[in-house]
Amino acid sequence: MSADGVTLLQSQIDNLFFEEKNLKVSFTTTEDYLREVLPPCFDLPEEPKAMLSFGVAHSYGKPFGSATINVAAAYRGEQTWFDLTMLHTGDMTVIIGREAWGEAKKRAEINFVEELPKVSGSAVREGYTVIEFEAEFGDDLGARTESGVDMHVKAFPAFDMSALDRDPILVIGRSTTTFTSYRLGTIDLKMTSSPLDPTGSVPIVSIDEVRLGDARTTYEIEEHDLAPDEAYFRHVAGRMYDLPRSV
Repeated sequence: MSADGVTLLQSQIDNLFFEEKNLKVSFTTTEDYLREVLPPCFDLPEEPKAMLSFGVAHSYGKPFGSATINVAAAYRGEQTWFDLTMLHTGDMTVIIGREAWGEAKKRAEINFVEELPKVSGSAVREGYTVIEFEAEFGDDLGARTESGVDMHVKAFPAFDMSALDRDPILVIGRSTTTFTSYRLGTIDLKMTSSPLDPTGSVPIVSIDEVRLGDARTTYEIEEHDLAPDEAYFRHVAGRMYDLPRSV
């Protein structure tokens, strides 16, 4: 990459944005499940919540589809979201997100169809449909702005998979999302597991809110060192890689 190319890349990261059409399903899960899946740096959140985000987006002209499952967590008293899995189209969206920010991205086929008031979609990995839904939405409730915090554990395994290559890092993304449209609705949602993706293992106690929006999201990114802990390895291996699982 030329020096000018490096400068352009860095300026894009400094002004990171995504324009998206996104469906979000907020639901209640269980504290026991959160204890099982949260890495050592996190505490339990105020409420055992989880969220499915599903949609299509682009950033600097690169379109992609995505399906993300996040769970609520707390870090040093701050409430946040932690990514369990991020299923994406496109090699670079997966590779850059995983290597730069530690996101739990995997390559998938994302299908998203909007024919308002109805919206449907599916996420397919290695021939298995792991997420599918049919939703229906009401009238546009207008523009609004929201802020949020996502946190990712950035870590990579050693060459022989014996441990982590080096100590993990916590990457924090502070977001501002400006909606031009915003709708509430209902959904028929199915999340199922495959031999490679335990998507169906997330307990859904109740669905709390379903919304659809057209939005632009900007991020400010920061990172913090985390204390060494061998327990991080299982979180990295279990989320980011198609490796054999115990039954």
